Amino acid sequence: LNSTLALIEAQQQGAEETLLLSTDGFAAELASANLFWQKDGYLFTPPLSTGALAGTRRHLIMQEYEVVESLETADQIRHADALVATNSAYGA
Repeated sequence: LNSTLALIEAQQQGAEETLLLSTDGFAAELASANLFWQKDGYLFTPPLSTGALAGTRRHLIMQEYEVVESLETADQIRHADALVATNSAYGA
């Protein structure tokens, strides 16, 4: 329910998606997708301990690529070279 409400609020403000934070203020996931980001040639994702969903696409990407689980704030992620949203509903 939290993800749905966050997505509705984001869309009401003109955004397509929103970043959800852990209770400690670290990035956890997007309202409708898992989050990955690239910085300095490395691929990162929040650890499941942030409350991130253990999505099937997340799992597949972590099997195929070297991914570092990292606690990052929204501000730190803002400076990433690229952001990637993954959700099995998005297709291959």
